[in-house]
Amino acid sequence: MINEGLRRVRDLVNTDLTNAQAGTDNTSPQQTDSGLLSPVTSTNNTTSNQVSNDPATLTVTHTILTTEGNGYDLSEWELRINGDSESFNRTVTAAIPKVNTQEITRIVTVEVTQN
Repeated sequence: MINEGLRRVRDLVNTDLTNAQAGTDNTSPQQTDSGLLSPVTSTNNTTSNQVSNDPATLTVTHTILTTEGNGYDLSEWELRINGDSESFNRTVTAAIPKVNTQEITRIVTVEVTQN
């Protein structure tokens, strides 16, 4: 695929990638996952997306607000597509204790490449 095609794939994902949420499960992600295993924040959290051309990269920023997820140890993260109806990915990190005095901002980079 040429660079133009890679950028087109990136743009299609960018158009649909609009929501995110966090949860508490620390089970390793599997390709068969259909979303977070233990979500605790709203799926209405919107993303801020930025694209770059070479390589075809999409940087997605998502913030858990001070009003969400408090009292939980957040360890699983998800980006959602198609108006919040489908999971794009699920990642697991070390647990982050969430309290009402902090916002947590995650930055995810999606790079479209050719194998």
